[in-house]
Amino acid sequence: MSGCSGCTRRAVLQGIGASTALALAGCNISFDEAQPAPDANEPPVPCDPGKVCLDLTRASSAMLATVGGSLKVSTANDTIIVVRTGETTFEATSAICTHRRCSVAYNGTVLRCPCHGSQFTLEGAVVGGPATVPLKPYETAFDPTTNILSIILA
Repeated sequence: MSGCSGCTRRAVLQGIGASTALALAGCNISFDEAQPAPDANEPPVPCDPGKVCLDLTRASSAMLATVGGSLKVSTANDTIIVVRTGETTFEATSAICTHRRCSVAYNGTVLRCPCHGSQFTLEGAVVGGPATVPLKPYETAFDPTTNILSIILA
């Protein structure tokens, strides 16, 4: 690698990963390793101002197709984690841990921060520290006839 003294293969691969993440940033949805990548041909879901809408029939929302699935959604001001809790019910909170701002993940029971172990209910309440401040909750609305999930950002 000319012009890159001290570069390691790991550093180059991390750079490629960061570039890919930046390219996906305009898609409104961020993806964990287990989540499918979006279809570049999918147009945005029409939505009222102040909301984020997801079409659960699309591949980019496939993780929410079944009860227990979760998906992270990036907005201009927050990253939101959505968990399907029933056939027509969902919980949504900020995915950013209030302790050190790491991204929480759903483990099938609670939202857990991988950095220091804080745990939160699906409604955002702290159930285990070191975090002491709850996650911001978001209201959701689901239309089962259209399979559109709306997340109210206010």
